[in-house]
Amino acid sequence: MQRNIIVAADTGSGKTLIAILRIQAELERCSPEKIVWFCVPTVALAMQQYKAVSAQLPAFQARVLSGADNVEFWTEQWIWDEILKGIRIVVSTHQVLLEALIHGFVRMKQLALMVFDEAHSCIGNHPSSRVLRDFYHTSKADERPAILGLTASPVINSRVGNLGDLESNLNAISRTPKLHREELLKFVHRPQLIKLDYFPSGPKFVPSIALESLRAVYEGLDINQDPWIIEMKSDPSTADCTALRKAMISRKTDCYDQIKGLYDKALAIFGELGSSAADYYIHQCIQKFQRGAVEASFLMELEDAEKTYLRNKFSQVNIADQNADSLANIHFLTPKVWKLIEFLEAEGSAGFSGLVFVKTRAEVAVLSYILSLHVSSFAISTFVGASSSSRRKNTVGELADIKNQKDTLDDLRYGRKDLIVTTNALEEGTYTF
Repeated sequence: MQRNIIVAADTGSGKTLIAILRIQAELERCSPEKIVWFCVPTVALAMQQYKAVSAQLPAFQARVLSGADNVEFWTEQWIWDEILKGIRIVVSTHQVLLEALIHGFVRMKQLALMVFDEAHSCIGNHPSSRVLRDFYHTSKADERPAILGLTASPVINSRVGNLGDLESNLNAISRTPKLHREELLKFVHRPQLIKLDYFPSGPKFVPSIALESLRAVYEGLDINQDPWIIEMKSDPSTADCTALRKAMISRKTDCYDQIKGLYDKALAIFGELGSSAADYYIHQCIQKFQRGAVEASFLMELEDAEKTYLRNKFSQVNIADQNADSLANIHFLTPKVWKLIEFLEAEGSAGFSGLVFVKTRAEVAVLSYILSLHVSSFAISTFVGASSSSRRKNTVGELADIKNQKDTLDDLRYGRKDLIVTTNALEEGTYTF
C-alpha cells in the first residue's frame, strides 16, 4: 500500500488473491468516483479474473470489457459514461484500456489503481507498455493511479537490465515471497518437464487426396471469373478504378482469400498432424460451408454470386467420406502426433488433467478429434481465443465454436474434463487450477 509493487511469485501461489485484497483496500480508501482497472493479456483470462473478483468483492460492481461488447463502436463520451456508471472495477485486455485512453474516453485521473496481470509484458511496444509510457508517465504525479503488477516470471530474457526496465515502466519495485517460502511451495504444483523424442521423418506419408485436389482448385483460379471482378468491370463507374486494378494484380478478393485461407491452413495441418488430418479438416470445412452451417456474420459478408462461386469451386474438391480407419493408421499421422498419443495412453486419464498447445485454431479442432479416437478414456474439450474485435471475419476454414467453450475451464478445474486442446489463448495465467 505504501508504493507500487510487482509481485513475482509462482503460478498458483495466490497472486490473484493478493490483487483482490489490494483492490479492496484501494476501493475502501479512494473517492467513490474512481475506478480500479484490471488489465490482462487475453479475453479468456479477463473472464477468469472477473469471476474471481466478483465472487470475492460482491460489494463493488465489476464489469468485463472486450471486443465482444463492440467497444470499437463506442465513439461518444456519453456511451463510456453510461457504461462505466456505478462500475468500480473494470477487467479488460490492455488494448481496450489503451484505446480508451488514446481517444480520451478514460483518463488517468479517473483511475485509483491499475493491476497488470502477466506484468512481464509491460516492455517494448506492448499495449500495456504504451499505456504506461504514453499516459501514466506523462500524467501529473497527483493524478497517477497506484500500480500493482503480477507475474511468475519478471525476467523473460537474459538481457542485462530487463528487470530494471520493467520496474521503471511500472514505476514499481519487484518483490517475491521469502518468509515461509518452503511452506508456500507445498501448495505450488510446478509442472514436471518430460521430453518426448520422435523422428521427424517417421514413416513415409501417404499423400492427402483432398489437399492435392484443393491445391489444384486454388492454383487454377482465374481472377477474371471472380464475381467481384466481374461486377466491378461491368459498372462503368468502377471499371477503371484503383481498387479493381490492385485486385487484378494482387488477386485479393473475398472469394480468393477464402480459398487460399482454407488451402494454407490445410497445408499447415498436413505438416503438423498428417495427411488424414488434412483430409478430415478439408472435408469438415467444405461440408460445413455447403450446408450453410456458418455464422450469419460470415454469410452477410458475401454476395449471392460469391456464395455460388465458392460452392462451385468447393464442389470440385475431392472430399471422399472420411472414416476413423485412416486416422488410426501410422502412415496417415505424423510421428509427433503418435508420440503424444502414446504418452497419453501410458499416463491414463485417472487423476490426469492437462493442456495441449497447438499453433492454430484449425489444429485445435482436428487434433481434439484425433485424440478422441485414440484415447477415448479421456474427456477432451477445446478452447480458442475470442477475438478482441467484433469485426473479425468468419472464414470457411473456421471449425472452432467458441459458443460451446463457456464452461471449458471450469470443466477442467472440477474434473469434468481431463484434457483441453488449445492455442496460446490459455498460455498465460489461465491454467492455474
